[in-house]
Amino acid sequence: MECGYVWKRQQRKGAKCICPRCKKTLLVKDTRAYRLSERYYIAYLQRLKDYQVVRYCIVAKKADTKRGIRDVTADEVAQVWVNAQGDVTILARTRSMSFWYNDVWNLGSPLSVKREFPYLPVWDTMVCSLLPAFRQRGIKQSIFNLNPYSLLVSLAKSSQAETLFKVRYLEVLQTMMRYNFYTDLEPYEWSAVKVALRHGYRLSSQGSVREWLDMLRNLHELGKDTCNPYYICPANLGESHIHWMNAVERKRETNRRHNDEAEAEKYEAEYYQRYAKYLGLQFNQGELSVAPLPDVHSFIDEGHAMHHCVFLNRYFDRPESLIMSAKIAGQRIETVEVDLQTKRVIQSRGKFNVETPYHSRIVQLVNEQFSILTNIDL
Repeated sequence: MECGYVWKRQQRKGAKCICPRCKKTLLVKDTRAYRLSERYYIAYLQRLKDYQVVRYCIVAKKADTKRGIRDVTADEVAQVWVNAQGDVTILARTRSMSFWYNDVWNLGSPLSVKREFPYLPVWDTMVCSLLPAFRQRGIKQSIFNLNPYSLLVSLAKSSQAETLFKVRYLEVLQTMMRYNFYTDLEPYEWSAVKVALRHGYRLSSQGSVREWLDMLRNLHELGKDTCNPYYICPANLGESHIHWMNAVERKRETNRRHNDEAEAEKYEAEYYQRYAKYLGLQFNQGELSVAPLPDVHSFIDEGHAMHHCVFLNRYFDRPESLIMSAKIAGQRIETVEVDLQTKRVIQSRGKFNVETPYHSRIVQLVNEQFSILTNIDL
């Protein structure tokens, strides 16, 4: 124990026990290991003149029951000086670069000014003294396990962060404190947050906050009222998120369809002029039929039905190729590309660009009819 008290426990294995001296609760772990080594960071908030200083200390605990060693050391490794306007000066000791370790500090080096603040996973923060500006922004005796550096800068520069901290909406605050700084929400997002607060709608985790913000963006894209509690305070967030996400996908698909049709209209005359002599062709073999796509709008339908890129990659604008659709009993099976120079099939693809059981039959049928295509050119 840090208090130095040693005693023999009488509880069963795996039970919790309480130190008779400092009254701290411990979870007992039965193990054969006799050595212990732990490291963690503690931050202290102290005021010095017109600056709020965050002092970072690395605490190292070592124990060896066989040799009777119990040692705890604390070394200051970094300082962050923040004024009331959010201006920052960073001091830190040097440390070795490593892909595996973040706390290989040269404890003998002096604190020097750094351009960037190293990531330090703070285990606990102690508030010793505060600037009046930060006390007014809501900091009392605890910062609720938030990153102290990020919190100070965010409170100094963002009124949104100050509001969220004062009302203890910490899940939203922590989600928006990216890259050590608070990123302001969009106006419609911030309005929705305030409405949710007034209606007591709370989110339990950062994952829920991100899901909720995604839902707000979907509602905004759909033109819904993002200040209406009916939309922004759902009883089941997961189901609502999926519902509005699907609605956005349908809207985008409709818009994409309109744009594709407008683009197709521009090429209709050119397509007909280029392929007019082929458009009457149709190869039949039992229930199998293969015919050229009659117009550019057909490329949209073909690509949508077959889930491939025949329209997206503008196969209608490739003078060296003829695109045909193979069908069985009127149902699309594969899309066929024929080289107009060699009169041979280049490729034939089914749904999702996967060959179907009819692939060989389709290719053989089209290749057998290449002489017909040759005669058209003569």
